[in-house]
Amino acid sequence: MNKLLYCVVFLLLCHSLSFAQDYSTKSTSLTIYQNNFATVQQTLELKLNESPSLFKYQIPSINVISSSIFLTYDGEILEQSISAPRTPFDNWSETSIGKEVTIVSPNGQTFKGKVAKFDDELIVTTNEGNSIFLKDLEGFTIIFNNYQPELFKKPEVHWLLKPKKTGNNLANIVFHTSGINWKTKYFAFLDENKQRMNLFAYANINNQSGIDFENVNLKIVEGELNYQENYTPFRSVAISEARSQPMLSSAKFETEESLFEYYQYKYPQKVTLKNKENKLLQLFATENIPYKKIFVYNLYSYPQLDRKEKPMIYIAFKNSKDNNLGMLLPKGDVDFYQKTGENIEFVGQSSLKTAPVGDESKLFVGDATDLAVEVKNAESVTIGQNRIERRYKVVCHNFKNKDASIEIVYYPDLQSMELIKTNIQPKEKQPMKLVFEVPIKANSTSELNFIVQVQK
Repeated sequence: MNKLLYCVVFLLLCHSLSFAQDYSTKSTSLTIYQNNFATVQQTLELKLNESPSLFKYQIPSINVISSSIFLTYDGEILEQSISAPRTPFDNWSETSIGKEVTIVSPNGQTFKGKVAKFDDELIVTTNEGNSIFLKDLEGFTIIFNNYQPELFKKPEVHWLLKPKKTGNNLANIVFHTSGINWKTKYFAFLDENKQRMNLFAYANINNQSGIDFENVNLKIVEGELNYQENYTPFRSVAISEARSQPMLSSAKFETEESLFEYYQYKYPQKVTLKNKENKLLQLFATENIPYKKIFVYNLYSYPQLDRKEKPMIYIAFKNSKDNNLGMLLPKGDVDFYQKTGENIEFVGQSSLKTAPVGDESKLFVGDATDLAVEVKNAESVTIGQNRIERRYKVVCHNFKNKDASIEIVYYPDLQSMELIKTNIQPKEKQPMKLVFEVPIKANSTSELNFIVQVQK
């Protein structure tokens, strides 16, 4: 197909199509999920002057899931049909028959005539009565004389309606669209001296749906819900009157727990979200959250010996009202900054899993530079037909000018672990995990020695 022809097509797509509407939009609500899709609900005023009436609605984007489109109003729906989207070439093929064109060949020769056929091949009847047959349009230019071909046509939904009353009728149209998503973005500012942090949470919304949303009521939903494109999960909604969303003074999301088993956040102000736009809207901001900085080293059954390794740095905090939180923390990325006076420095990034109230989060931010862990001994001795005894000596180094501690987390490779002997009692003991907290004085070392027996 002619490359230049495609260029002409895309240039013509920039023009707008007029569409005769027999309805007006009273309000639009947008609910965005984390599955890369959203639910759009529009309250419309239909002008139904006869019964039955044909109502046409132009689908705003090819990303709309056609099987999800649903209409409710005070009356019967006799029929619903959806037309497929038409490409520019399809429309040219059907609407250009009999139109006058000028064909310019690759060597500059021109021919004028009318289109006799325009499909995967072009036949033009010239003004001299000749017919030009072009199977391959490569290199040819087509000029439509005093005529603009019909452009890309969006799909439409047609409803045949039998209203209870003619005239103005309120209706709801609901549909899913893909190409729109949200995720949480956190900014955490750490005060190392007070071991307190300030946390700011934003909904990062990315709209690639092909739809411009103007002054919509916005909700976002946190939760992993099952979704199938070919399923229409909407129930009928009774419509009495169009109600406007009240404007609240605070421009932060409100938390709700009324949407099935998920969490829903409602933004108090109307929002405009253009296609291909990325927008940050604040979820919440809270200050003075106590946290702990924890250094962790994972010890496995067969570690490398006599090598100093850096422990990992974690920021741990509990989601509770006593800690100035106490609301669901949706999953998202967290940027950590350390604030000292007027200086703010980036110190790491992590991912937060969904944290319900009462849950403790432990976020990895980087590796320590002035602490080290060295395994000096990891001996395995068979003491029975199905039993092995393992003996460990772990040296923890502290190069800081202040005291510190390192959590040594031991994971055996076999089940039925039994702790036989240790110089430091574990702070946590599970069938497949032991956690030792090893205190270390400033500029000093400490040893952890323990013996476990495991069943083969």
